[in-house]
Amino acid sequence: VIDSLVTRGAKLRLVRSAEGVEVALSPSPPDPRDEPVEAGGGFSFAVREVELPDAKLIFEDRAVSPPVTWELGDVDVRVQANSPNEPFDVELAVEMLGGGRLSGQGSVGRDGQIDLEVELDAFPVDPVSPYLRDVAQLAGTLSGKLTARGNAGNPDPIGFDLVLRDGDVRFDELALIGQVAIKGKLTGGLRAPTGRFEADAIQAEARFGGIFAKPPGRPAKIEGRLVTRPDGRLGVEDLKVKVENIEAHGRVEFGDRPRMRLSAASFDVSGVHPLFIPLEGYELSGPISVSEVEVLTKPLEFRGEVRFEGVTARLRDVAEFAVRGSLLGEGDVIRTKDLTLTAGGEVIPVEGELSDFDGSRSYRLRVQTRQADTNRIVS
Repeated sequence: VIDSLVTRGAKLRLVRSAEGVEVALSPSPPDPRDEPVEAGGGFSFAVREVELPDAKLIFEDRAVSPPVTWELGDVDVRVQANSPNEPFDVELAVEMLGGGRLSGQGSVGRDGQIDLEVELDAFPVDPVSPYLRDVAQLAGTLSGKLTARGNAGNPDPIGFDLVLRDGDVRFDELALIGQVAIKGKLTGGLRAPTGRFEADAIQAEARFGGIFAKPPGRPAKIEGRLVTRPDGRLGVEDLKVKVENIEAHGRVEFGDRPRMRLSAASFDVSGVHPLFIPLEGYELSGPISVSEVEVLTKPLEFRGEVRFEGVTARLRDVAEFAVRGSLLGEGDVIRTKDLTLTAGGEVIPVEGELSDFDGSRSYRLRVQTRQADTNRIVS
């Protein structure tokens, strides 16, 4: 038994495939001096503890497409065996070349089973993007804790309690910029993850196309259950989105045409209308309700109904007017339904539509009155 073995400046190459993780070794040519050992001859030995200070770790992940290669310098590894039949105790510390730290501890079994806890400190997220096929852009640094158990090639479960700082995350039309805290637990491994998560984006700017913009400091929370669809794409079920006094429920499907379905009970628009870009410049108050609204991207489409249940609006230096009725999304066009404006005591039916969401936005309005006091309306 060798009690302790220290190798400085080692270079270790690991390869992950669908079958698991293995150490890649370069084949050595046979030594002509080697002679076969007679039966009963030779001896066996064991190493109780191995330390690899100042090592270089190359991790080639062939289980994702396209394959990803991680090169980590300034790696310190310590592996200790308490008995021939028990898992190895492992300690790991990594100083990233571009900044950031990773440290971990736990156990690794001889059968490839792991039980690890990893701490991240300003760890860059750029190398993670190949694992998230539906994320168009991912930047920033992660700090917090990760836990992983099960097979090293496909751990299950995976827990996380992380904070993304200086983040820039984009899912097609949706963008999160700034600080986002996210935590949850996933089962099913990396190939078919499922599990609950929650994210707090109060310190982040959130944008959706040219429709919605939340500045940092305004409350925004997202909860849901991540699922893997039969085609391998990710989705979110039991989605709950809370922004200011709006609480919406629905689901998200990622893919070639991401789609989001949301419903919201009646809420007062007075606190949130500044977040909706088309309503900028209006002073709004009163109840709005949203039946199931479906938003699709590539190209942008809307389906569903938004009801104005007696909303009052005021433009700068203009008298107050009231809006009642609905807007109906019919795919590439939004139309009015039983929409009326009440101004100067006169009720004015309005017919209109909005189209060309991804372009210049085309409006068409038709107003018809009968025996209306035009002087009161214009005034």
